[in-house]
Amino acid sequence: MLKEYIVDLEEQGIQLWEENGNIRYKAPKGTMKHGIKEKLVKHKDIIINYLSSGEKSITEKISEYIVKNNDYIEDTSLVDWITCANEVATLDIFKTFYENGIFLDDNKITIEEIIRKLDIDEGYINFTKKWLEVLKTNKIICKENDQYFLIDSTIIENISKDYWSVFEQKELQVNYGKDFFDYLKKCSENLLPILQQKVQTVELLFPQGSSKTAIGTYQQNKVSKIFNEMTSLAVKEFVEMKSKNNEKVNILEIGAGVGGTSSVVIEGLKGLDFSYCFTDISNYFLNEAKERYQNPAIEYKIFDINKPFHDQGFTEGSYDIIICANMLHNAKNGDKALNIINRLIKDGGMFIIIDEAKEPEFLLTSIELNDALNDFNDCRTDNNGIFFDYNQWLTMLSNADTNIWVDFPSENKALSKMGQKMFIGNFNKSYLQKQPSSNTTQRLKEIWKELLKLDNIDLEDNFFEVGGDSLVITQLISKLWKEYPQTKTWDWGMFADVIVKNPTIKKVSAKINELYSNDEVLENKISEIINLTNNTQKQRKKAIFFHDGTGSINLHKGLVENINKYHQEDYEVFGLNLNTKFIEKSNDFFKELANHYANLLIDEFGGSKFELIGHCVGGNIALETASNLKKRGEKVDKLILISSYLNKKRILEELDDNMVEDFCKSDFLMSIIFTELTGESLVKKSGVEIDSKGILKAIRYIKEKNNGQFCEQLISNVKKECEDFYQLYKTYENSNIKEGKRKTIYQSFLEHFRSASSYVPSVYDGEVCILKCSEKTDNFFIEEDDYFCDDLHLWSKYLVGDVQFYNIKGNHINCVEDKNCKAVSKILWS
Repeated sequence: MLKEYIVDLEEQGIQLWEENGNIRYKAPKGTMKHGIKEKLVKHKDIIINYLSSGEKSITEKISEYIVKNNDYIEDTSLVDWITCANEVATLDIFKTFYENGIFLDDNKITIEEIIRKLDIDEGYINFTKKWLEVLKTNKIICKENDQYFLIDSTIIENISKDYWSVFEQKELQVNYGKDFFDYLKKCSENLLPILQQKVQTVELLFPQGSSKTAIGTYQQNKVSKIFNEMTSLAVKEFVEMKSKNNEKVNILEIGAGVGGTSSVVIEGLKGLDFSYCFTDISNYFLNEAKERYQNPAIEYKIFDINKPFHDQGFTEGSYDIIICANMLHNAKNGDKALNIINRLIKDGGMFIIIDEAKEPEFLLTSIELNDALNDFNDCRTDNNGIFFDYNQWLTMLSNADTNIWVDFPSENKALSKMGQKMFIGNFNKSYLQKQPSSNTTQRLKEIWKELLKLDNIDLEDNFFEVGGDSLVITQLISKLWKEYPQTKTWDWGMFADVIVKNPTIKKVSAKINELYSNDEVLENKISEIINLTNNTQKQRKKAIFFHDGTGSINLHKGLVENINKYHQEDYEVFGLNLNTKFIEKSNDFFKELANHYANLLIDEFGGSKFELIGHCVGGNIALETASNLKKRGEKVDKLILISSYLNKKRILEELDDNMVEDFCKSDFLMSIIFTELTGESLVKKSGVEIDSKGILKAIRYIKEKNNGQFCEQLISNVKKECEDFYQLYKTYENSNIKEGKRKTIYQSFLEHFRSASSYVPSVYDGEVCILKCSEKTDNFFIEEDDYFCDDLHLWSKYLVGDVQFYNIKGNHINCVEDKNCKAVSKILWS
């Protein structure tokens, strides 16, 4: 990037500045080489824009501050304080469990039993899970088969010591902040009552209505002082720069709270022309601030980042600076919150974000207890987090198209151990610039002509009548995602549904413009029933494709295209996408899903003829849905099961050595299956030569050594005997299988697999078409020894109607891919 290039030149002693629209420089003799001059001339406009912007001056001021206060920032005693605080918090967490009858010995206990025994309030259940993860990470407890048990009994002796006195001595040495220390101590004395909602955290942070403790927490400790001073420095520099052009600067602070940051910033702006909008969700903070400042330049307004800002009296492009200090983690959706900031800020305006980017243990016994923050619908659902981690911050800021001027502190600095981060920057394009222009229809017209190979197209032409089909929809969606980034809030299924229901350029254009003008997060409006045909005709049969174990219908794209292309007169096609929230609520997953889907289909298409199609577990769910529909008098013409397995051991009640149970209990073994299904094979990644039989052999060997039980912790004990298996396990430990969206997909797969392992079909009387793959899947070891199989004799126990049985090309994974789906379509719909 040019910014880094200019910084590099400055480090060589080459100083650049803008003067009357030209680049001027001062350089040591011999350093200003010809190549450098050429590059400066080539990128003149961009460089001048950078040199004349506030970015350069602000980053210089911040750099000077960091250098000046380096000893303070690199203070190793601060690291000692943080280490001690984390150790104390970990002991407090264990002590809360131990003194209330949990982990008294090595007996195993589930999270449900812990919640019930301690009478934990529903709002703190996820929080309790985080505590258990802390103890697990610190190797104090272990989790096996959904049960927790003590493995380090030395901690029992440690909690009997006066460890808070040690922490108090450390506080006296470091002087981090007495009010904050006292707040930590008060929380420590009330941990279980807080989790039971018998003590309200607000009473601890604002005892008898006093804000002294909160101010000490957010303003008067060592770390807060650094961040608040840097914020004040950046804001003052920006305001002074604007004042040179007689511009008044409008500042918005979202979630100002007790004014820990506001007070320092406002003090630094004395004598300058500015307006300051002090906001929070409670009038308590606004009333306190009015008494404190009594400044006509400050206005006070209620603002909740989780509600539409228009309804709260705010308008787009109103502010030059937006400050978010220790509040963005309160947003239910971080991406949406950044979008709101982008909408409120002026083009070229500056944002300052201060927030946690790590989760130190001592926050889990203090600040994070406030309101038991949960119910997020962003990347934090992947790790049950309250704060965004550093990588999540970088991803969100990148997705928001930001230009980050300051990212402080560096990961290698002592201060980073505290976990707090500061990001200063701007948006490369304002929200208003990103909105679809008035010629959206013209751009869509060009895209459709390109994809459909047409010389001309009318705004009212139907996409499907001029050459469009399901595959072209996929290409169209990819292009529109790039062209209009906000449409990424629609997944493939929803976007396909939008196009099918609005098949003209005029209508799609209107939907995109509607999206960009809508304050609501549309991802919550995604329909589980996805329309994959261009119009609805009551008399046509409804072909319903069921999702696979990942919760998606994407694998059916080829079959959907075939029906739409060759059988559009006979069928109307729909897909069922999994609502992931359903996973958490289900006990009998397949049966409850089937009942839910039957309700949806009857509500939408009651009285129609149905044909239900499912691959793998989708076939199991389709069977239960078909059975449900028939019981309610609906017409199911055909049920199609494509490579749908049953657990042979479960069906035949041969439960001895039922290794499927071992799979379900081991995250490692499940990850092997999952990565084979998703094309990210752990086996291939490990580089070892081990096949499914070798994997099963290693599992049996470990079970023989452990009284018939498989335990991941014992894999290292058989390193010599099962070397390849051990290397596969090490690859798994170092993998990132469950990061980001993959975690949601993995959880869906896990629930589907566990349900399949115990699934016994309902007896079904009707026409059924069973398609069995002719090949086995490489390293798909559940197919070995017929643990799972799709043989007719197994299915025949439950299918009493007209059953047709076919062998098809391919294996479980690729049987409905492009090269095989034509043959499958021919069997089903010839």
